[in-house]
Order: sequence, then structure tokens, then C-alpha cells
Amino acid sequence: MDTAAFDDSDFSQAKPHELARILIARLERISVDSHWAWRASGMRRSLLRCLAEIEDAQTTESQTEGGTRLAELITHGFMIVESAAHEMRNYKE
Repeated sequence: MDTAAFDDSDFSQAKPHELARILIARLERISVDSHWAWRASGMRRSLLRCLAEIEDAQTTESQTEGGTRLAELITHGFMIVESAAHEMRNYKE
């Protein structure tokens, strides 16, 4: 993975909803041959479900709880993407 093409500052200003959408797209690109593919698929479903719940939330409290859950999912989702990238790098070596 070319780290020069990946700039963390692009994500530092992103809203959680935008970051979740970016993450969903990245999780979709994990190869089905990867050990992480099954987890990536589950994480995508969880992110999509969480986004839908936040959008459908009727109260501010529900939105806050959903936002907290979304932040946890985003953190875990990026761990999956990173692990899959390490796996791919090790496989190519």
C-alpha cells in the first residue's frame, strides 16, 4: 500500500457519516480471498444499519447513542481494513 497516496488529514475534518461511507467503500474492496473478507462484510452491514438507525432516530438521545455506536464501528472497521492490507502485503512478499 502506497502510504504517500494516503493522507490522514483528509479524514480529520470528515464528519462521522462521511467517514462511515468512505469506510464502507473501502471494506467492499477487500478481496474475497482475504481472511478478513467475512468480517469486512459484517462490518459493512453494521455500519449501514447504524447509519439507517441514526437517520430514523426520533430523539436527540437516540441520535447521540447512534453516534457513539457509529464511532466505535468506524474505529473497528478501520482496524479490519488495516489488517487486510497487512495480510495482502505479507502475501505479496
